[in-house]
Amino acid sequence: MPPAFVPGLEIAGDFYAGVVRPLLADEFPGLRYAAALLGPGSEVAGFDTQRSTDHDWGPRLQLLLPDEPSGTLTGSLGDIRAVGDTAGVAEAITAMLTRRLPGSFRGYPVRFSLSGKPARAARHHVMVSGLGGWLTWLLGFDPRAGATLLDWLATPTQRLAEFTTGRVFHDDPGELTRARHTLAWYPDDVWRHVLACQWQRVDQEEPFPGRCAEAGDELGSAVLTARLARDLMRLCLLMNRRYPPYSKWLGTAFTRLPGNAGLVADLTAAISARGYQERERHLTRAYQAVAERHNRLGLTAPSTPAPASSTTAPSRSSAARGSPPRCASRSAIRGSAGCRRPARPTSSSTALTPRATCDCCAPAPLPPCETAAGATRQAMTTARPVKTGISFPMMSAHDVVAEYWAAAEARDWDRFGALLADDVLYRGPQARELVRALQSGDSGSRGPTAFRDHRDQAGRGGLACGPCDRGVVTAW
Repeated sequence: MPPAFVPGLEIAGDFYAGVVRPLLADEFPGLRYAAALLGPGSEVAGFDTQRSTDHDWGPRLQLLLPDEPSGTLTGSLGDIRAVGDTAGVAEAITAMLTRRLPGSFRGYPVRFSLSGKPARAARHHVMVSGLGGWLTWLLGFDPRAGATLLDWLATPTQRLAEFTTGRVFHDDPGELTRARHTLAWYPDDVWRHVLACQWQRVDQEEPFPGRCAEAGDELGSAVLTARLARDLMRLCLLMNRRYPPYSKWLGTAFTRLPGNAGLVADLTAAISARGYQERERHLTRAYQAVAERHNRLGLTAPSTPAPASSTTAPSRSSAARGSPPRCASRSAIRGSAGCRRPARPTSSSTALTPRATCDCCAPAPLPPCETAAGATRQAMTTARPVKTGISFPMMSAHDVVAEYWAAAEARDWDRFGALLADDVLYRGPQARELVRALQSGDSGSRGPTAFRDHRDQAGRGGLACGPCDRGVVTAW
């Protein structure tokens, strides 16, 4: 008979307190370390059930050592580990645990093999490592020195969730606790940017279920409805300052949010609806509920979500009445008081409201920051000449991208062209402007503005402009 199910976090805590900690005190008195259950695994998030015990599950935890252990450690194995020998200390502890750990704990085997491994590979799963190496393995960086903007944006929410959930049972050095505090939640400006990105994901696909249904593609409409439901679920988790987990546990995390029963019912009904009219009705209710939650955050001027109809598509969904909200989501990032440019109306029936971003604040690579709390632009002190006479400061790659984006939004094609490589020809996605890199000696008459006259020739060829014989057309 299988043992009665006990949540993995509870087993790990009892296993540490009742077995691992006494062994460490006996064999390595004075050892400074952190003990925790973090990282991958449904039990770390508290989502495990009896089904979870069928693979990679049992008494386990991490023992994380300071990168430079203090003092000289003498174990019962006769090994003397000098100061700074983290790998040696970890090896000695692992060997001791291999020898002294019991065969089972609370009815579960202490030694087990992982998925895809032969049974003979069974071993105990008390992982011993230096803290710095383990943090870099899990996150890709060491947050003890702070998290840069690139660290925040490059780290999947699943990894952040794995590190900030779970449980720390002991932390004598305190470094693990401080690192978890650093990554407990996004800095405010990064949070706003992530919310803006998530709103725009919804905005970009919101019209598509209706368009698919109009074309007779009910399957496509249903698939897109499910995608929108997923993005709304992630958005709600972000609004509640929860890192969204990966797909297996997204629904579980979403349904556990407080006051979520109505939204769960609407999204479930939208996904299971048999036709678009029913699907649309439940999606509209979901959009309105999420928009109201956004209003309560106070990040943008409040908008009143209300159904809006359109003559261009057979659907009706949540749209704002009155002027669009002032976009505050990227004001800190872009160093302005907030964007006042109205959001471009969509051609479909649904203009999502409220929008955490507008067109001129569409999510784009952010400028680099020097602190974890803000997106401070790097100092740019050394000017470099550009062949057109336009001068840019010496910029990092991220600053170049920011300048590229700003020039495109302003439709300043001379400045935009000065940023392009010599062999690049840019074609605008809608207006079809063609811009090539300016060469030494280019004058205003031969700059990008004149070059746009060749759009027809370049458009027919698709790859190059015959009169100018310039490079590759980049089509977005």
